[in-house]
Amino acid sequence: MFLVQQWHNLLKKKYKKQIKLLIIEESDVLDQAIELLDQSLFKVFRLFDFNDQSIKEKCALFYYEQRKNKDNISLKDAYRSIESNPINFASALIGLNYVDILILGIIYDSKSCFSSILKLLKNPDNSTAYSTMVMYKDNELIFMSDCALNISINKEQIKPLVNYSYLLAKQCFFVDQNCAGLISYQTNNDYSDSSINLLGSLQFDALVDPKVRAIKLANSHNHIINHYIFLDLITANTVFKIYAHKMNYLTIGSYIHNIQRSISVLSRSATVDEIVATVYLLGFDFVLKSEK
Repeated sequence: MFLVQQWHNLLKKKYKKQIKLLIIEESDVLDQAIELLDQSLFKVFRLFDFNDQSIKEKCALFYYEQRKNKDNISLKDAYRSIESNPINFASALIGLNYVDILILGIIYDSKSCFSSILKLLKNPDNSTAYSTMVMYKDNELIFMSDCALNISINKEQIKPLVNYSYLLAKQCFFVDQNCAGLISYQTNNDYSDSSINLLGSLQFDALVDPKVRAIKLANSHNHIINHYIFLDLITANTVFKIYAHKMNYLTIGSYIHNIQRSISVLSRSATVDEIVATVYLLGFDFVLKSEK
């Protein structure tokens, strides 16, 4: 895959240390993906590499500091949460910079993954986290962006979501021409915003076919829409799976926006190639953040 090679070459130039990758699940597909990584770029860690009392205590303290005012917990409760929940432990480890990037989701369901990650790693201002699945086929890239753990988002959250989706496309995928469409069951201009090149609401046929769009939406443009914006997780998950499993697009991600670390929650059906691409994306993202 050309993108992986591009990320690989840029990482070789930009970063002189190994990127510390944490994997907390066990599966054949993960093992095969690890074998394909450039070991000079990535050093793979498992949770047992951190089976040290002092590290667990630091992670428990991190958990406690993040959750004490919200969950009314004790430090002892926090330690139990670290001991009993591998996702909490992993989130604390990356939060404390023991590792640089984290992938999970091959075994654990997305809700459990997002819940632990966002509990511990949301930005201090408590602003909304978003998520993008990147679909790739025949040199086409589609950025499917939604509201991560939130079941749905409101109108005020759409502009930040679009901007985060564009930023990912520009910084990590080198896509300069970006246009977004908000998917819905009807077509109108309720969410259109020329300042961010967003059209919507759009039914799916109007989203993907400019001729249909011209019929259904007055004064619309005929640009290719490469960012699909979803108001709710049900629609997002359904469309993503259709592209992945019926249309054979390769999936990169998901990429979580507006959190403090570089993390991906994979689909449980992720392939070896998809995992490799996601690791390189996170590695490149980590290096970009390190440069700031």
